[in-house]
Amino acid sequence: MVVAGKGNNGGDGLVVARLLKKKRIPCEVVILARKNELSPDAAHNLGAYLKLRGKVTEITEGSLGLFGERMRGTGLLVDGILGTGIKNAVRDFYAEAITLMNASGVPMVAVDIPSGLDTDNGTPLGIAVQAEMTVALAYPKLGEVIYPGLNYVGELAVADIGIDPRAVKEVSPYIDLLERGRGSLACSGSGVGHS
Repeated sequence: MVVAGKGNNGGDGLVVARLLKKKRIPCEVVILARKNELSPDAAHNLGAYLKLRGKVTEITEGSLGLFGERMRGTGLLVDGILGTGIKNAVRDFYAEAITLMNASGVPMVAVDIPSGLDTDNGTPLGIAVQAEMTVALAYPKLGEVIYPGLNYVGELAVADIGIDPRAVKEVSPYIDLLERGRGSLACSGSGVGHS
């Protein structure tokens, strides 16, 4: 089950759903919003998923119980709720949804960063998804490789999304992540363009 928010991270989650559907891997999408509230990116990716006859359930504040029911029997949750742009504490509806996900016992994979985790310092903004794996898009985020963020990320994988190395050089990331046996890798943080 892909759990998508209404912003660009939700759009990334919908790309995952579309790719799973194309590979004939059973997948359904839960949107924590109404379809007409989605960002342009998320709406575009929802349209592409629906063209493949994908199943979508809208969950709003009054239907969180349905969300809990939909999670039962699910083998994996894909977290595409909140991305790198979040700066304030997660509250109310999204906080309740993340609480349900964390309590579900279903393994979770986060797209780019676990929802609710501060990109720069790794602290949960009120609450954060407790992922078993995070797939960082393009580069790891600073908050994913330092404490306490490491406790929320699980296994960290970095997915190449085709960013030209010249563009990265132009931004001049000021943080390098040293990995045993692998050398260094640029890491995005404050003042560096986040994916």
